[in-house]
Amino acid sequence: MTNTSHTERPNIIWLTLDSVRQDHTSMDGYHRDTTPNIQAIADSEDSVAFSSCFSHARASATSIPSILSGTYPSRHRTYYGDRTAFPDELPLVAELLADVGYTTAAVSNNGYASSLTGVDRGFDEFTLLGSTPIEILRSAGIRNVLKYLANIRRHSVGFETDFHAHSGAYLINKIAERQIRRADEPFFLYVHYNEPHRAYYPPLPFLDRFTDELPMSGEAAATLAMEIHHNLVEIVANGCELDDNEMAALKAMYDGEIAYTDERVGELYETIQRELGETIVIITADHGELFGEDDMLAHKYSMHNAVLNVPMVIQGLSELTDEGILQHSDVMRTLLEVAGAETETVQGVDLRKDTREYVISQSPPG
Repeated sequence: MTNTSHTERPNIIWLTLDSVRQDHTSMDGYHRDTTPNIQAIADSEDSVAFSSCFSHARASATSIPSILSGTYPSRHRTYYGDRTAFPDELPLVAELLADVGYTTAAVSNNGYASSLTGVDRGFDEFTLLGSTPIEILRSAGIRNVLKYLANIRRHSVGFETDFHAHSGAYLINKIAERQIRRADEPFFLYVHYNEPHRAYYPPLPFLDRFTDELPMSGEAAATLAMEIHHNLVEIVANGCELDDNEMAALKAMYDGEIAYTDERVGELYETIQRELGETIVIITADHGELFGEDDMLAHKYSMHNAVLNVPMVIQGLSELTDEGILQHSDVMRTLLEVAGAETETVQGVDLRKDTREYVISQSPPG
């Protein structure tokens, strides 16, 4: 274990954006400027943006435990067969960092990043936003919920009864900001934004952000995206026979979701810069998304690169280059080494010293 003093240990903020594929980001030269805030972070002097980061799995149930443990799916086997929880015998990154003096916290809007899979172990505070009004009030607090409702046309779709249409990123930020302001350093914070996971229905200000080339309004495109979401299995089973306009509408709504989440990332980043000392910031995705590749939609049916190639921006970690391939376990291994934590169970390389020769992405059998 590296001998690192308490005062030398940097804060670590890890931001995961659900379902974002690398080639739909500004960092990859996408024709739509979907991630200007993340691009600005990537362009800073002490940042590196990687074009060849690959997720360990195609879906959150398996990829999130890999992120939070630095292990391959076949090692932790979460959601393999009858196993639905992370194994007790393997340590999680939060535990390893806590062992060397880190305060640990997490905020999630994805049930697979919670006690459901057991990856909340080791966090001093783990907040799952929840999906019911009572759960949301309990996790976010009445004041933040009232502010959200007052701005629901800015941060969501207005008073829509279909819960799948709403965004929780505003509330995720408010909870994360609360934890940042009261954190004892060194501090590890994991934040999981569930946008732009389907259904793709951007908040109202982003509804028409990328609809100039569509033969329909943003509202019509979002309605179509919701219909596809609710009938996804049948559509995929029938060969994913969407016409060009339908696929274009789906992508435009997806890109609007990415752009809105990017704005929230920029907002949280400002809080990080204002409130914390030396901090390493990681921005990535747990997996990508399919839009017709292999005649599929979403991300549960294929191991295509569109599902596995995800963005990765690292700020505040020296001795890195943007060359070569990497995976989440490599980034976690490097962070643990910098923090002076144990890395014996982590199946990644220290990116400051080693390179990865191949990627390991796995799908649960059956």
